[in-house]
Formats: sequence, structure tokens, C-alpha cells
Amino acid sequence: MPSEASRSWTSVTVAGNETTLELISGALDEDLVAGIALVKGSLRIFLQPKQNARELLTHLQRFLDNLVHEGLIEAQTLALSDVEEVDWVARWRMKLGPVRAGKRFVIVPPGINTNEKEGDIVLRLEPRMAFGTGEHPTTRMSLELLEPVVPRGGVVLDLGCGNGILSIAALLLGAREAVAVDFEQEAVTETRENAVFHAVADRLCVVRADALTFAMPLQADLLTANIFLTPILRGLDPWLTMLSPKGWLVLSGVRFEEEGAILLNECALRGLEVDKTLNEDGWMAVRLRRSGA
Repeated sequence: MPSEASRSWTSVTVAGNETTLELISGALDEDLVAGIALVKGSLRIFLQPKQNARELLTHLQRFLDNLVHEGLIEAQTLALSDVEEVDWVARWRMKLGPVRAGKRFVIVPPGINTNEKEGDIVLRLEPRMAFGTGEHPTTRMSLELLEPVVPRGGVVLDLGCGNGILSIAALLLGAREAVAVDFEQEAVTETRENAVFHAVADRLCVVRADALTFAMPLQADLLTANIFLTPILRGLDPWLTMLSPKGWLVLSGVRFEEEGAILLNECALRGLEVDKTLNEDGWMAVRLRRSGA
């Protein structure tokens, strides 16, 4: 058996832009993957032990072929490579934090120093399978938009919750309770673990469900969805039935300009007024509420 110092990892590198990488990361099976890292516009997937490699490669290639068929990415062929053991997890964790978002939020992996200021709200999130480390601009913009409108004592609905960063942030700001919804089991598991770590598990209900068909009896005072344009457009009508008359809507995950214009037009057709928009690195986030609210 090789010693700890001589271990090697098997890795797969997938090229693509941020959208491609988020789609892929959400499709990975955590049972097969030891870790992931974003490296110069590529997603590097690390596997151990090696017997998992071929299974993951087959699964990932099939998933990529479907994205190619839908016209979302260009065709590419995957290959495995071996890399010597280095502390790449520690390197990535150091690179990710601390990240500031809005006026008060600091996002950082556990164990990394933050140099907190008075009034800071620290979100300690381990970078694992679900996105939400603060490295992606849609996460930072969503936090900035929800920060001033989180209803103290109110209800928050987080659709496509990822690792639960938005719903946990809202609870730490004073929301009474939150419901976090995601179809991926990895996201549900991470959100529950993060809720326990941040001592809000008793106020956060995590549900594995399709965000487009999920329904709850309560009306939310704040609804967040940091996903992609197509599911947002499909979800707007059913989601609005779960939003209180004066509730806030924070949407992100859409590309600035063309996709953003489509989203804003669809929102206007439903009587939603824009309160504030943000854009960063080609991505857009928007905060809205019903006209006259």
C-alpha cells in the first residue's frame, strides 16, 4: 500500500465558461468525487480511489453529450490523468476566502481567518459539490440584494438553494423561518449540514424537490432563485402564487444584457417592478416586487 505522502489522484479536466462549469458541478455524484477545483476557466475533478474513475468518466461524458445536443456547450472529449498528491484542497480553500458580499457578509471556508469588522455576518461554508462559496458573482450579488430587504420575523423561500447560503444568510439577518428547495441530494445534504453549523437548523426546512413544481402553504416575504434563465421563466407564475402581496423577489443566474432583457420583460408583464439591478462579469441579479407594493 502506498504511503500517505506518495498517494496520487486521478483527475478529469473539463473546459467551459461559468455556466458550463455550474451545470457540470451540479451533475457530479459526490460518492464518486473526492473534490473539485476551478482552475483557469476549467473544472478539475479529482477522484480517489482509481476504480471510480471510469464510472465517473462514462457518467460525465454522457451528461456532456446531452448538453452538446441541447446546444449549451461545444463537443469535447474527456481524458483521465494522474496527479501527485498535493494539498490542493487547502490551496483552493485559501483562494476562496474571505470573500465579502454586500455590506455585512463575509464568506469563508471553516478554519480560514476573516479579520471581521463590527457587524459582520460570517458565512463559513466548506467548498464542496454545491456552488455557493462566494467565488461566483451571482452568489455575491444575490446576497447584496437580499441583505436590505430580509423581513425580520418573516418567511424566506430559497429555490435552487445549492448549499443553502442565501436562506442561511437570511435567517442570520433575522428572518423567522426559511424553506430551501433543491432537486439534487448533494445540495440538500450540504444545506442541512450548513444550517446545523450556523445554528439555524431549527428554523430552516430543507426539501428535495423540483423548484418548478414545489408548492408550500405559507406565503414568502422574500423569494430567491439563483439558477438559470429558462427555469426562472418557467417558474415565475407558480412562484408568484407563493409570494406575499408585498414580498420581495431576488433573481439571479442570468446573463447580462440579452438574457437580462428577456427576464425583465417577462417580469414587467407580470406586474413586477424593478427595485435594483446589479451586474458583474457578464452576470445579472435583480430585486423586484409587485407594482404598488
